[in-house]
Amino acid sequence: MGSLRLTYGIAGVIGIIMYRTILKRMPFRKILLWTTLISIPIYILPLMLVTRLNLEFGISNRVFALSGGFLIEAIAEIQLLPLLVMATRLCPKGLEGSVYAVMMSIRSLGMGVSKVLSALLAYSLGITAYNFSNLGLLIWISAMFLLLPLLFLNMVSY
Repeated sequence: MGSLRLTYGIAGVIGIIMYRTILKRMPFRKILLWTTLISIPIYILPLMLVTRLNLEFGISNRVFALSGGFLIEAIAEIQLLPLLVMATRLCPKGLEGSVYAVMMSIRSLGMGVSKVLSALLAYSLGITAYNFSNLGLLIWISAMFLLLPLLFLNMVSY
């Protein structure tokens, strides 16, 4: 778990650096669109782990899991930064900290709801500690849910 948290921390820093150096001037809609489209294949990669295909390519389970988590964390950071920049530009002076706290609370709530819905979906698919027969289907369904925010992309005016 320590290796995983360290990997996520490094990925977050790399995501910040990429945003600052490359993506800072790119419109928010474009960043959200492309990072979402790039995320889908990364979220489907665990299928290789489930089918043990990664071992056929000579990639250990540990390295494969760490690299997938690394990429997901970096992309999540890149998606969050333009939203934070937009919020600080639009909010009244002196309220930036409060707006940031509200945004992080909403993000935490969304992650919690995501975990509950994933658990319900896993339960409904019959996935248990001993039955992984529908795990591939769960991975596909979860990856397809990433497309939902794109339906609301036109509502972003910044």
